[in-house]
Amino acid sequence: MSWVTDITHFGGVLDPSSRAPGPAKLIARFFGSIVQAATAWPPGEMIDSAIHCRRKPKRKACAGRIRLVLVEHDESGNPDPDVRILWECPVCKDNGVIRNWKGTDWDLSDVERDDGFWDHETLHLTLSDEEYLALREELAHDRKLLALVIVARSTDVGPMMEMTLGETHRLVEGVFQAMKVGYGKRKRLLEAVMNKLHEVLPGAGPIQ
Repeated sequence: MSWVTDITHFGGVLDPSSRAPGPAKLIARFFGSIVQAATAWPPGEMIDSAIHCRRKPKRKACAGRIRLVLVEHDESGNPDPDVRILWECPVCKDNGVIRNWKGTDWDLSDVERDDGFWDHETLHLTLSDEEYLALREELAHDRKLLALVIVARSTDVGPMMEMTLGETHRLVEGVFQAMKVGYGKRKRLLEAVMNKLHEVLPGAGPIQ
């Protein structure tokens, strides 16, 4: 199925006071996460993201992860008046185009990465799907940290984040703050992420 989406149609759907039905909120979160990932990454570069496909063919969850790209230029390198986000699931072939994302709550295009990131001076953090989703939800209020998490790439061993040393330290602080108010399974997932963060940091080991 091909979706043609004006993301502004979902404005306010996820507000706490919204009376939008559950299915509308689910699709808003899905399209919103695609916008976040696409706008947190340079235009023109395809991302094999860690965002789960939302479809359930024959009532079984699709195992695919969303591939996406922000298109701002045409094939000749000229500015394209139709700025858009293209996305697809390589497994079930669900796909679509999203427009009018600029200035929405999901637009992360103004969030800058550390200079060292573009020089490939990075650390790699591999998460489980549950850990990745927990981070996305717990850090959603911090746009700078969310921009690090949402562009995690899909790998054979799980979502993989790539960060500079400075970004990694900021993520440690963000996870620490989330742990202080978390509880139950969510807190255990955050603790697991914190241990992994300490393992990838130079000179650090797991939390005892």
